[in-house]
Amino acid sequence: MNKLKVLKVIKVMLLLLLLISQNMVAQIISDSTLITQKKYQARAPKTQPFGIEAFGKSQQTTIRWLGMAGFLINSRGTTFMIDPILEGFDMPLLIDFPISAKDVTHLDAVFVTHADNDHFSVATNVAMSKATDVYHTTVYVDSLMKNLSLKSIGHIIGETFKVKDISVRLTPADHAYQNAYPGMSKRWFKNEDACGFGLTHLTAAFGQPATPDYCLNI
Repeated sequence: MNKLKVLKVIKVMLLLLLLISQNMVAQIISDSTLITQKKYQARAPKTQPFGIEAFGKSQQTTIRWLGMAGFLINSRGTTFMIDPILEGFDMPLLIDFPISAKDVTHLDAVFVTHADNDHFSVATNVAMSKATDVYHTTVYVDSLMKNLSLKSIGHIIGETFKVKDISVRLTPADHAYQNAYPGMSKRWFKNEDACGFGLTHLTAAFGQPATPDYCLNI
């Protein structure tokens, strides 16, 4: 092989090495960009605080998010909370609560779906007990509330009751996950220990039977 051919081979090899190195650099940059894009934390929008105006008379229905699974609903002047957590949670949170428990002025009812502390906040419900007319929940959670001297009523799945003009029905929930983890709890949980709530606002014209104004399933 003469010198000219050798030089041509060397040039081809150098060109190949250059292309390979450029491809590797591009891949590294692409991978680092991909990794950077994956490093994020989902965050809720900025908290919208509210005060006593949220608990007053109203001609409409307003739903306010409390954080976690909690909501405040003012349904034409009937006020109630669902799974409120406003203080005392045992883990850091990425949100500020929109109101403190001590600033809640009046609730016609509080509904609690089950006993997990991200739904049944002992600190919050005890702090709001003087402002709350009644607590509604499952039979099991009612037993826990009774130990806290809360004004609670336990219901079976499918039972219907009223809170002023709101018709409420306990709906089934499958949330007895504790049983799948031996040692997690000494208690064997039942499906009826957790529930949902079907809410219907009833309105009636003078001399006419009440009809549903809206239905909300939680």
